[in-house]
Amino acid sequence: MNGLYIIIFFIIISIIKILLFDKKEENKIKINNEYLPPLRIIKYIWIFIVFILFYMYNKIDKVNKNNTLIKIIILLFITLCILYEEITQDKTARFFKNYNYFILAFFILLLCILSQKVDCKIYYIIPILLWFMYICVLTLLDDLNIIQLYYVDSI
Repeated sequence: MNGLYIIIFFIIISIIKILLFDKKEENKIKINNEYLPPLRIIKYIWIFIVFILFYMYNKIDKVNKNNTLIKIIILLFITLCILYEEITQDKTARFFKNYNYFILAFFILLLCILSQKVDCKIYYIIPILLWFMYICVLTLLDDLNIIQLYYVDSI
């Protein structure tokens, strides 16, 4: 039952943060929205991602309460995702790009750990992987100067 309380707490925090405290307009680095869905859709994608991750956390908690390391890694990953805006606030475009790559690499590591240590349905996480891969493909295309995803807003 403790896992359920943690899930509810983090989901409420993430919904409040995503819906009420959006700071994208304050960043000096702007994102070219031509390649991304509207911001309101992205907010719902993040709520969905957090929900799926906490669903996986709860499944792990029910199956094997001794997997505290895996649960800590999931909570760390969720925290890094929820704090994306705060971590990238007033950073360079290069920092944004590196953070996107880091999140994808961390998520793939999490998938590997989950598939090896926990008997749970990994296919629940496929939508999350597809979203992170899409963002990283856009980031890579920006790195290769094929598109311009990040730009500095001249004031």
